[in-house]
Amino acid sequence: MSEAVKLRVADDATQQTASEQPKQPQQPAKPQAGKPNKVFPTVRISFSKQLDILRAYAAAGRAATLKDVADIVQMAPQTVSLANPFFVDVRLLQRSSEGAGLAASPEVLEYQHAYEWDKDTAAYKLAPVLSKAWFWEALQTRLAFDKLTEDQAITILAE
Repeated sequence: MSEAVKLRVADDATQQTASEQPKQPQQPAKPQAGKPNKVFPTVRISFSKQLDILRAYAAAGRAATLKDVADIVQMAPQTVSLANPFFVDVRLLQRSSEGAGLAASPEVLEYQHAYEWDKDTAAYKLAPVLSKAWFWEALQTRLAFDKLTEDQAITILAE
């Protein structure tokens, strides 16, 4: 059943060839978990800080780099970068044509302007762009029918 292993002393352990090495039993490959095909917001940055990051892109007034935004919100550029994939995916931010940074969408610019007047209602300015996002399409019909708990919404989004 088991394969006999012959050992031999070598002058230099690095001289052993693969055929001289004891054979390891092959283990079946682990099934790979499916990689998500949608971009989710980061859980490493609080929701309020993510809104601050959006406002910082708007405040920059042009295609802003990570350093520009990080300086405005007083965060590390690497931390700011965690939020960007979701913002780009849902079109709150757009890649600049020169490839040197991200620019705020018109809705984010409106959000920044409205924030100066009323912080509590300013986020409504983001509704037009978010209503076209994949997660709203997944949740809209269910929410029109009845309220959802957070766990129910997460389950729907996971499906």
